[in-house]
Amino acid sequence: MIWLLFTAAVMVSFAVGSASYGMKAAGVEFRGYFYLCAAALYCASFPFDSRRMKALVTVWLAGAGALVALAGFAGAPGRCN
Repeated sequence: MIWLLFTAAVMVSFAVGSASYGMKAAGVEFRGYFYLCAAALYCASFPFDSRRMKALVTVWLAGAGALVALAGFAGAPGRCN
């Protein structure tokens, strides 16, 4: 329900921005919020039980760990010029 309210607020903000600054400028600024809202509303359309939530958290943490390892490897002394 919160994502629906957030999406409604973002759409109102886009409408006000396009009236004030034009459709092109408002659309460029709105693009990131649109992707976030589209992904969140898509994910909200699936039922989540504890098994799926646990799998999602596991995949999320594995991806985060891979990104941390990549950042640590790229920032290691002697690796960057």
